[in-house]
Amino acid sequence: MGTAKVFCSWMESMHIIYNTQAIKVIGSQPGAMLIEAVSDVDQGETLATIPKEACITVYTTELTDILAEEELAGGLGLVIAVWYEKGLGKLSKWSGYFMSMREREYLPIFWSEEELKQLQGTEVFGCTDSDRRDIEEDYEQHVVPLMQKYPEAFRNVSDTSLEAFKNAASLVASRAFAVDEEHGDGMVPLADVFNHKVSIVKLSDDYAIHGAEDTSSDRSYHSGEEEGGGEEEEEHDHDDSTAGLQLLPCPQEDEDFTMCGMKQANQLPLRLHIAIIDDTENDSLKIIAASPIERGKEIFNTYGELCNAELVKKYGFCVSENPFTFVSLDKICVFSAVENLVKRTAKRRKIQGKNVYDSIQQILVEQTMLADESDDEPFHLHPNGYIGVSILVYLITMVHGLCGVDVDPVEEFLATHATEALNNPEPVSMSWALSHIESSLVKQHHIADSLVSDMTQNLTDALIEATERRLMAYGQAEMTVQNSVQEAAKILRDSEITILKDFLAIMKRE
Repeated sequence: MGTAKVFCSWMESMHIIYNTQAIKVIGSQPGAMLIEAVSDVDQGETLATIPKEACITVYTTELTDILAEEELAGGLGLVIAVWYEKGLGKLSKWSGYFMSMREREYLPIFWSEEELKQLQGTEVFGCTDSDRRDIEEDYEQHVVPLMQKYPEAFRNVSDTSLEAFKNAASLVASRAFAVDEEHGDGMVPLADVFNHKVSIVKLSDDYAIHGAEDTSSDRSYHSGEEEGGGEEEEEHDHDDSTAGLQLLPCPQEDEDFTMCGMKQANQLPLRLHIAIIDDTENDSLKIIAASPIERGKEIFNTYGELCNAELVKKYGFCVSENPFTFVSLDKICVFSAVENLVKRTAKRRKIQGKNVYDSIQQILVEQTMLADESDDEPFHLHPNGYIGVSILVYLITMVHGLCGVDVDPVEEFLATHATEALNNPEPVSMSWALSHIESSLVKQHHIADSLVSDMTQNLTDALIEATERRLMAYGQAEMTVQNSVQEAAKILRDSEITILKDFLAIMKRE
């Protein structure tokens, strides 16, 4: 019997109901299933209902009482629960569920040193060492003492090794969803069969967003104790995500979805296919179609508005076209380039008898300190010449300050140009930003056009210099693709290099 048939039979035994008139599960190999529409699916149509007791959480596992006694909750508690249930084999009621999965997901924490070298220069390069240490520390500090304290509870667990624990952590990292506030994260059968596509998570105002306030729990591995545990929660294996994305209600509003100038990615529109909602009355989760889907087409979920580096880190794959992908620039490099360029311009203008301000050094130091203090607001470049809001704010404050405008330039600029950049921090076009900054200074503050042009050019040149330096980090070697690891590394590398080259091309044309 194929993997999909075994899995569907197990789902029936767990009272997981899926709409056989709308969807079918396809796949003959563990970890390689997908969902296909068997008829035209209408927006808002219910595709499946999953009882919460069928999900693996810290409250449904046989280990619940011990986890509660030891105050092990959150991501670490879930990893222990999955490791325990998987180790029970056929004694676990989820044995049929585990049969549908690979033994582990081959994430970068398992990659060899030679494989990791292929990530050179990328946003994920150098992250795996700390992730590995965190998992090993959790095993030694929490799991080993747990087995020693409760030997009877673990006597039927077939594999209690660190490797088995790492395997469970990889399954949780790549498959777990937010279930509800009580259960926290959990393994949700069937919901985790849907493959990922790039989507903008935007839904009708008529529906509340379940679980979206906490941006740290979606498909991530957390270590340490939580409520009552005595320690502040830390993120480990996979940090940063969009919690509860898979639990957002539908339908989406009927409108175009665009990000960084892109209306689709990988030949698919940037609109959610499904949403998973919390049916509290029936203590279950419902999978709902968030978009109309044609018969014969694969139905996708989205694992979050994630960049390619996060996709590789969390799931071991990424996609060629991704408007959420970004590349970080070195802030210190930008600041240094700006200082040198602006001082050179100031000196030239002073020689011409047009000294614009007396305290250029003070302005540079103040604005640099403000930007540098915001370590959690990195300078990101996005596809098609788009920039993150941190670069936008830096550009606005620096150009206004260097032109002698003594106002709160960010608030004024945003109010004048009706952008929601600070409230809704989506990337903006660099060309758009420069055009509107120059217009604001020349038309509203009557600053000489030549001065504004000089200062915006200085900022542009500084970003170009930082971008060229960032590009050098990838090296010159061409990558060959012979396996899935090399494919993921090459797609990630190529997508980031494209962002940098496109930005340079656009800026040098301006």
